[in-house]
Amino acid sequence: MKNHWQVTFIYTCTGRIDFIGDPKNVSNVSQNHIEGRNNIDVLGIFVENQTLGFLPRNIDNFFPNLESLVFRHTRIENLFPSDLRVFPNLIQIDLRGNFIRQLDFHFFKNNLRLSAISFNCNPLNHIGHGVFDVLDELTSLWTPGTCNPLLIVNNRTQVVSGIRDFPRLCPPTFEMIEREILTGKSFERAVDERIADRINPLTMQVFQLRQELIQLEHRIAVLEGMN
Repeated sequence: MKNHWQVTFIYTCTGRIDFIGDPKNVSNVSQNHIEGRNNIDVLGIFVENQTLGFLPRNIDNFFPNLESLVFRHTRIENLFPSDLRVFPNLIQIDLRGNFIRQLDFHFFKNNLRLSAISFNCNPLNHIGHGVFDVLDELTSLWTPGTCNPLLIVNNRTQVVSGIRDFPRLCPPTFEMIEREILTGKSFERAVDERIADRINPLTMQVFQLRQELIQLEHRIAVLEGMN
């Protein structure tokens, strides 16, 4: 059991990543559990002072219920929304002392329960607009050493005030904006296709009903002529 920052007294795996096979995928875990516990009971991962360069994938297959994700001083350079999407129950992330330089648009859209985030001592200079705005439960935000140095603990009002400066102090790069526009157009096309897929069957049904109505009117006319 471990206390760390804003999450207290949870069953935590304090681990070290050993590279076997594909270095970016976790293929096995040690299973060194307290008696009566197993992987699904693990709510926290704590990895510190290890040269990784990335957030290993496949962790969620072993620990699906994580609420706390801590990778401190592990030389992570890039972080993507897909890296965190697999952890919908996250309450806090602590990534202090890494080399993360940017956060894409919609970064936390799948982690809306986050209440504590630390990017302390990362060269973070570019953040997509509104990245933190969607986190209604965010009350602690540590970003000293970044483009917008904040040190807020358990204060929602200060968080709301502090994140307003991110667009000005940490503007997204041109490439980030371009990618967001292209992704948005792709999304619009996908929506149009889904609408078309739903309309086409309806159009066919209407056409069939009209044909049946024409046939019915013809039969009625024939019957009236016979009378």
